[in-house]
Order: sequence, then structure tokens, then C-alpha cells
Amino acid sequence: MIRYSNKNDIEQIKELLYSCFGEMVTGGGYERIEGGRYLVYEEDGKIVALTGFCFDDEFRGIQITWTCTHPDYRHKGIMQKLFSRLMQTTDEDVYCSCWHIGDNDVNLRSLMQMYGFTRVVENTESRDIKHNCPFPVDCPYRTENCKCGNHLYLRKGQAQ
Repeated sequence: MIRYSNKNDIEQIKELLYSCFGEMVTGGGYERIEGGRYLVYEEDGKIVALTGFCFDDEFRGIQITWTCTHPDYRHKGIMQKLFSRLMQTTDEDVYCSCWHIGDNDVNLRSLMQMYGFTRVVENTESRDIKHNCPFPVDCPYRTENCKCGNHLYLRKGQAQ
């Protein structure tokens, strides 16, 4: 079932974000949960995936944020269903920051292509565990020689 988050979801969302991002989640990921900030996918009473919009001052527009699927539910088309619903809610420009770990492909790359996003900035932020990683211990994706990067994608709006 797909629905918007509400105040009863706070603990489940915290658990999901932790399972996907570890201690990297800051207060921003927990703001306005009860106000429908997230579009959640619920299965058997458990929230297993989420995504949502926020307004980003840096881009002066809408940004997709804190998108994740519980590791046990990945590769089942759940995020595609959430994105399909999410993209129907706006005809404005939408930004999305997509991370990659090491030489792995960019997270969400297939969804970016499917929904008409184009990479507009490559590696907006690069992190190296030895030099500038703010999460050297708590990142669930950390490896001995960990490197990650962030790419910015944009879907141009349909508004006239």
C-alpha cells in the first residue's frame, strides 16, 4: 500500500532510515514526518520504502530526499511504484542527489533515466574515508578504502 506518512510512522521511519543510512541521518530526515513529508510503501503493516520532496534553498526548487528501501525488499519494483506516484504530484523542476559508492553505479540511476532526469552536475561532493568522510564509523556502506560521490540530476518541469 502506498500512502503519505503520518505521526504514527515516526519510529518505523527512523528504523528504516537507520537500516539504509546508518547514523548518517540527521534531523532533516526526521522533520515533518507526521505532515505527509514522505510517500511510504507499506507491506503487512511495515514501512519498507519511502521517498519524498522537500524544498531545497540551494537549488531553489523541489528536491527528492531520503529515498530508500529496506535491504530485504530491494529489487522488487517497490521504489519504481513510489516514484511513479511521486512524479505525478508535480509538474515543476525536480532535483535529485544520487550517491555512488566506490566504482559502483549511481544509486537510483535506472529511476533517473525512467523518469526523464538528466545528470546536470557530476560529483558535486566526493568523500574519502581517509580525508573528508563525516561518517567514518556509522555508514552501513563503509569499506576499508571507501570512496563515495554525489551526482545531481534534474527533471525539467512540464509547467507552462
